Amino acid sequence: MSMIPVVNRRPGTGWKVLQFPVTRALLAVASIVAFIVLLQGATRALRIPPQSGLGRFLALVLIAGACLMYTASVRLIERRAVVELALRDGPLAFGKGFLVGAALFSATILVLWAMGVYTVTGVHGADALAAPLIGALVAAFFEELVFRGVLFRIVEESLGSWLALGVSALAFGFLHAFNPGATWVSTLAIALEAGVLLAAVYMYSRRLWTCIGLHCAWNFAEGGVFGASVSGGKAGGPTSSPAGSSGRKPRWWPCSSAWPRASLSCSSPAAGATSCVPSGGGADGRGAVRLIGAAWPREARISPAARRDPRLPRPGREAELPEALVRVSRCRGGRRRDTRPGRRPRGPGAS
Repeated sequence: MSMIPVVNRRPGTGWKVLQFPVTRALLAVASIVAFIVLLQGATRALRIPPQSGLGRFLALVLIAGACLMYTASVRLIERRAVVELALRDGPLAFGKGFLVGAALFSATILVLWAMGVYTVTGVHGADALAAPLIGALVAAFFEELVFRGVLFRIVEESLGSWLALGVSALAFGFLHAFNPGATWVSTLAIALEAGVLLAAVYMYSRRLWTCIGLHCAWNFAEGGVFGASVSGGKAGGPTSSPAGSSGRKPRWWPCSSAWPRASLSCSSPAAGATSCVPSGGGADGRGAVRLIGAAWPREARISPAARRDPRLPRPGREAELPEALVRVSRCRGGRRRDTRPGRRPRGPGAS
């Protein structure tokens, strides 16, 4: 069962201000952005080429530093374990997300190829994969930490899952509105396909590693494998980009820089994946495939009222509460009971 992170509230006016949702979001984003800006500024001041060995090493340092900034803000301000970014299940969750992301974008390219838009004009070897992979990792870690780890999670605590999904998706699309060649159609497409999909994946798994893996594979397959333009940037990789010299660009193509992710051909696979997030959420993975309204388990959805009393968690959240608080579990009759030592259960179904 997916565990939902819970802020360990501390008494006092100072802690109330520090643990206020807006304050936590601003401090977390500011720490991540400040570290990235300082490291990139130092790299440019020293004139270190990004494609060099040292430049790629510093890119990995940037990823590690951003994760440390996020971890520090959670541990110091929210006073809890960073379960959503735990290293214990990181490789497996990242691998699952990576496979799903690669499959989704491969389906997009298949649609474009069938329509005569995508064509391969040449292959340049495996050496062309290193730079797109590093760039995809940096973008995936930064955007997932900010939009799913900070924005979605904190908004969800106050306003509920549905509003958090809409806010994070719109903010994610708005960020890409400033990319070269962006239009309102491409912005809306990215918000609906990537913003909603990644938020839905986080709601189901409650692990940032899965979202990071999916996001990384999407960008890497787009620019590194299929040679397409990533967010309006310069196309690269070992193969040609869509809508090239030998490709046919249809009228409905929404972006002058020909991003596949901003096309209608990309929205269909992403929407299909969003609607096919498995329900049930248990370790056995059982549950029917449902539409997005029921795509994640009930335990993964949060209503604003569920945060009012931290002593009364829903089933599945007891393990993340301090031991001093009252532990509540579900009895056979479907009601909650007090499991403190010396207290006799009450109500029907109590044993």
